Amino acid sequence: MSSYLGTETRHALRLLRASLVVGGIPVKVVTVPATVLAKHHKVPVEHAPFGDCLRRSDHWRIRLQRGVEDLAMRDTLEHEYAHALDEFLNGPATEPHRKSWGACVALCHQEIYGKLHDAR
Repeated sequence: MSSYLGTETRHALRLLRASLVVGGIPVKVVTVPATVLAKHHKVPVEHAPFGDCLRRSDHWRIRLQRGVEDLAMRDTLEHEYAHALDEFLNGPATEPHRKSWGACVALCHQEIYGKLHDAR
């Protein structure tokens, strides 16, 4: 885990990894500058997404935009982790935010926010 992840994001990642295993395939999370995301998505840097999720041969890689406020990064992690979970459970997506992805977001959300509220 990168030291650029804030406390809330690190905690959410631990909860997701413990509860929502993506087919035994590791989910690696890194932070990158906005310029890296902008270049990959072919958009101006001011329109760079806060993150993305890429399937590699032996792992999932979630890239989060460095410098984003911790709670926004946590929400982006939830969004991107749901992409990996959705593809594992339902196969490759033909559209980025299909209904099954929404169900995966709900699962991720419950793991993060349900556990956060239970712990407090």
